[in-house]
Amino acid sequence: MVSACVLIYCDAGKFPAVLNEVKKLAGVKRAFSVLGRCDVVAEIEAVDVKTLSEITWKITRLLGVTATETLMEALI
Repeated sequence: MVSACVLIYCDAGKFPAVLNEVKKLAGVKRAFSVLGRCDVVAEIEAVDVKTLSEITWKITRLLGVTATETLMEALI
């Protein structure tokens, strides 16, 4: 199992619609809006890195998303 947080950057005023769409995606365990350098944070769980990549790609392609940053859990 792979866990990650995805920081999602949105066009001005688009974060409510982006948040709504992100919450619908399989693998997204929790998503919420934040104040700071990004607009939305999504917590993701996937079976492997390939699946995690597919989920983040879907997020990146959503209307209103300008960029994403994926922070994968370090298994040390």
